[in-house]
Amino acid sequence: MAFQLSDLGRLGGHQPDQLVIGGFTRPRHAPNTPPPAPGPATRHAAHPARPPNPPAEQLRNLYHVGAYGTRNVCRQLTDADLIQYSFVAGMSYGYSGNLGFTLPSNWAFDQISTITVGSGTGAIEIDNDIYSGRDTGQASVNALPSGEVLDVAFDMSQEASLASDMDAYCDTVTSNTIGLIHGSPTDVVGDVLQHDTLITNLSRAWGIRKALIQAVSFWEYWKTTALDPAADAVVESTYVYLEALEAWEANPIGVAPTPPVVMSQDSSTGFAQIFSATAIWAHNWALGQGLISGSTWDASDWHTVWAVWQDLHGDDDYNLSAVPQVLMAGAADVGITGSPRLDYTSAQITSILARYNGTGSAAADYGQEVRGVYNVFEQYNAALRG
Repeated sequence: MAFQLSDLGRLGGHQPDQLVIGGFTRPRHAPNTPPPAPGPATRHAAHPARPPNPPAEQLRNLYHVGAYGTRNVCRQLTDADLIQYSFVAGMSYGYSGNLGFTLPSNWAFDQISTITVGSGTGAIEIDNDIYSGRDTGQASVNALPSGEVLDVAFDMSQEASLASDMDAYCDTVTSNTIGLIHGSPTDVVGDVLQHDTLITNLSRAWGIRKALIQAVSFWEYWKTTALDPAADAVVESTYVYLEALEAWEANPIGVAPTPPVVMSQDSSTGFAQIFSATAIWAHNWALGQGLISGSTWDASDWHTVWAVWQDLHGDDDYNLSAVPQVLMAGAADVGITGSPRLDYTSAQITSILARYNGTGSAAADYGQEVRGVYNVFEQYNAALRG
């Protein structure tokens, strides 16, 4: 008999944009299946890197992948399932890639001619483009709150000072600091800063303070103990069994696979210790709010849970890119409504950080302690953004 184990590690971590930039819809979502192997490609068409496991790109990328090129180039990339939209250089009949080829099925914009605007010495030629309606372009932008500016990259010459301040703060925390496997606060500050470009871009894309992402990522990574990889190992063995069982059921020859003694289909995992169920919940929330595009993920399908869990577990960029969605879904869950923003009140920040861990008194304590980490990061971030 197999026993179900929800999580061998701590429960912390997590309970279970549609913006248009440069013509193509921004956020981070790709189909929930890996693309097929590309067919014969035009010699001069560059092949973008293949997305990793489904639905990894949906959380990691800030932009959908599109292509600007001839009809043939765009068709080749589309047929290989490597791009979502095409901007076709259709008026350039000197390109062999436009001769005898139809428009790709996913064309969003097509250059069909040039027109002259102005007169005399002020006359210029501009492209005359048509659009299919697949992407309507950018009609408006959201103004930043008065006096607020987005965060910028960290000045790495200040790393030692930041680490010293973080170490001093962490000396004051009262929650468990025994058996931590990722080193000192100084070490973990360095680990977080290795991802500074991604975290900065995520904060700017979501329009939230960078310290929110940094704080929970730092805390979860620092607080990891040996119980966490043990819980992850149980999840991995569970899915090895489920996949073997599924294969056996499709072709029941021999004895059925034996289930592990302990089974669990989810655990808080990866850099920021996120449950697959939480990432799916946050994704579906953001989708429902119109903050991202894509399709709903089915949390009742173990294949989806497993695919998301593997990406959270094995890909730090993917894991960290899920953090803003979890934070913002959590904010809505505790009644902090409206679009993500830069000017949350002090109480709201603490509530958002607490909800990342869960609900109840333990989560409230978590929010208070992680707020101190937020304050350390924000002191440096605020000075850098001016």
